Formats: sequence, C-alpha cells, structure tokens
Amino acid sequence: YLRQLNLDWWIRSWDVVYHESKSFSIAKFGPNENMSLSGYSMSYHWFGNAWIGMNSVVNRLPPWLSIAQVSPVFSALLIATIINAISKRISNQMIQALAALTVYVFATGGLSTANPPNVVAITWSLAALLVTLEFRRNNRWRLFLTFSLLSFAAFSGKVSAGFVIIAS
Repeated sequence: YLRQLNLDWWIRSWDVVYHESKSFSIAKFGPNENMSLSGYSMSYHWFGNAWIGMNSVVNRLPPWLSIAQVSPVFSALLIATIINAISKRISNQMIQALAALTVYVFATGGLSTANPPNVVAITWSLAALLVTLEFRRNNRWRLFLTFSLLSFAAFSGKVSAGFVIIAS
C-alpha cells in the first residue's frame, strides 16, 4: 500500500537536485571545488549547502534524504521554535506567538522546500534576530559574538537572508 502513495510531495522545484549535488560536492571536496564546475570555487549558497552536505556525511545519510526530508523538517521545527521565542520576548501572550507562526508559515514563502539552502539561511537570520533581542536586554559580549557568528552564517548561506539581519 505505501508504495502506491506519492511520497514526492515535497519536491516543488528541480533546484533541489541542483542543491543536492552542490551540498554533496562541498561535503566531499570543500567549497573550493565542486562537481558542476571543476576548478572553480562555489561562492553562492555555499554555507547552507555545506550544512546540508555535512548533515549527510556525519549522519551517513544519502544526499537526497538529507536535502529533501531531513533539512526541511529540521529547519521548519527550528524556525517555529525561534519565532515562538521571538514572540515571547516581544509579548507574553500565546495568541501573538501563534499568530506570528501562522503568518510566517502561510503568508510567506519562508518555508518553501524549493530552495533548501535558503531555508537554512533563514534559520540563522531568525536566530540572529533572537540574539539581538536578548542583547538589548542583557548587554553581554558573548551575545554579540553569537550574533556575529549567526550573521556570518546567514550571509554565507544566502546574501538576501543576511539582509534580514541588517533590516532588524
């Protein structure tokens, strides 16, 4: 019975295949070599792809499983947790946290599985925003260091995700 089900529902774009090869290539050869363009480094989406690729290598997962199932589910749970934490920092009312989650999930393309490295970069951007809110309350250098690392990860994952940090 299960073989008859369409288990490819999460695939919305052929970019997933492109990012699968990129993530596997970065995990195997590093960011300075890639299987798509031998002899040239990868400078776009490299850090998000690196995270996905290393997830495959460390957990001994097939690259397709990591990019098409593990990464989107992990990122969705992480984004929901971060948005919930941000909402609680702004207001203690649970209804506002649920409203923020609902708007993010259904009114934006932020959780689109068509571009997994973008979703990974968004998690780092939102985490940096959360650290920013905490830094405003508690002015400690460790929080600034954490913010800096998350900002670097977001910009390296996808530049447009890094602009979320600048806007905040």
